[in-house]
Amino acid sequence: MLSCRSTPFVVFKRARMLRNDDPGFLLASHHLCFLRLTSSGPPPSSPPKPGSFSERYDRFVARWPKIYAYHRMVVDGSRWCYSDVKTYIRVRRELLSNRRKLNDLSMDELEVLVQMRMDLPKMSLTAVPLLLPFGFYIIGFAIIFFPRLVLTRHFWTDAQRKEFFRKEVLESMRYSSQAKEVIGNPSSVEDVRLPKLEHVGANVLVALAAVYSMLPLPGIGRRFMQRCEAVRQLDKVIVGNIESLTERQLNFHLFIRRIVIPTNASDSEMRNLLTKWIKFTSHLDDGAYLFAPIFFNEKRST
Repeated sequence: MLSCRSTPFVVFKRARMLRNDDPGFLLASHHLCFLRLTSSGPPPSSPPKPGSFSERYDRFVARWPKIYAYHRMVVDGSRWCYSDVKTYIRVRRELLSNRRKLNDLSMDELEVLVQMRMDLPKMSLTAVPLLLPFGFYIIGFAIIFFPRLVLTRHFWTDAQRKEFFRKEVLESMRYSSQAKEVIGNPSSVEDVRLPKLEHVGANVLVALAAVYSMLPLPGIGRRFMQRCEAVRQLDKVIVGNIESLTERQLNFHLFIRRIVIPTNASDSEMRNLLTKWIKFTSHLDDGAYLFAPIFFNEKRST
């Protein structure tokens, strides 16, 4: 992916730390795969055909393992992006044509439906260099120097996903007091009284957009309504499967619900948080549900 002879030393220095803590990362001889699905990655790719250009290029780059690690990050991240985009388009088409309903969707499909709305702007920026002859090099340098600003979760390591998810939630919670003020500073989530989401005022939607790191563009009310419906359905789907979720999936599910994950939280602690969230929100209407992360995080911090 990167120029093997002219790459500056800093690239190799950063590469040494890139995947050391990622248990899902396998570099064996010249083949690397991610054993992940949807919230934690795409399914493994098929090995290149013997003698093909791809196979020969893999063997060539594999002479420099650290460079090969970056190469595979770009390839697998791009494949994961493409897989999610295809799933999102297919699911949206099926929902709009009434061929399927939300309660017909699998956990994987619901995850994509929820998160893709936030990932699409960055994905659009990523897609441009990928169309260029040396686009992989551009993405490679973005992975090294600007992973959070430029790239989506598809190109991050496990450690980066955990770190960046937590940072984004903490930053969004800085707007919690303003969001509560807009709705009259209720003392508890049960006291949140809002009209149906399609009739909520612009000031409330702008406050919510800050909490969820969304752009307050036209149609934001409809997008919040769709997000709320999808996440609530996802709550129903995972309620009996929380024990089977991996660390990657737990981090992802807490992130999309804007739940602050304690530093160095164990899997059991994250499962407990997710279980408490579902119990905390099960009786709320949609308006209160969207404000629930503010009250849930405040309750835990007191």
